[in-house]
Amino acid sequence: MVTKTGSKTSVVLPDGTSVILNACSRLQYDATRFLNGEREVNLTGEAYFDVKHDPAHPFIIQSGNINIRVLGTVFNVKAYTEDATVETTLLSGKVEVNFPDNDHSGTRKTIQLQPEQKLIIGTKENKQIPVNRKTNFSITPVKTIAVAGAPTTAEKPATAWVNDRFDFDNVTFEQLSHDLERWFNVTLRFKNDKYKHEVFTGAFRKQSIEDVLQALQLMSGFHYEVNTKENVIYIW
Repeated sequence: MVTKTGSKTSVVLPDGTSVILNACSRLQYDATRFLNGEREVNLTGEAYFDVKHDPAHPFIIQSGNINIRVLGTVFNVKAYTEDATVETTLLSGKVEVNFPDNDHSGTRKTIQLQPEQKLIIGTKENKQIPVNRKTNFSITPVKTIAVAGAPTTAEKPATAWVNDRFDFDNVTFEQLSHDLERWFNVTLRFKNDKYKHEVFTGAFRKQSIEDVLQALQLMSGFHYEVNTKENVIYIW
């Protein structure tokens, strides 16, 4: 299954597991092997999983050289190749994430997440990555934000996209630009690199890309120009 920019889709796998696939994502699996109990999928991009409980047949997600093993749980995986990190956010249940250690020895590390935890793994050299430089990963509590107009309702930024909310928390403009490109089907180009390192937190729902840029502009002071013919936005 493949999604394009600005779109998402949902699917129920042969075992009853439900998956919501975010924009610019790909989910692959062998249907025959899946029906025989080998519940393995390959993910590029971002997906929200509600895994059917089956202790005898663990559910395994492969994304590059990172493996996530679950029995039955609800969680989100963000693993775009152009991003500098891979994020696993656990909402309920239990997952184990296996990934290469940072000591270049070829060894691998296994981290077991508890509910309401997010694991961030650095996959590229980037000083803005919020991970421990010695270990190339960090575990943080899952944040909850209030939803405007619904004081008793709260959402988690990592999974807000499932409900058509575009949320971001303490991310650089460079990191945010990748999400904006996928969400709004545009291309962002920085003419002034200093703005790549601006840090933003915000939440939008069903606003246009220009609404988002205008709000960010108030916080940072950058300028932008929209080239509608090329579908490119220039930042300086």
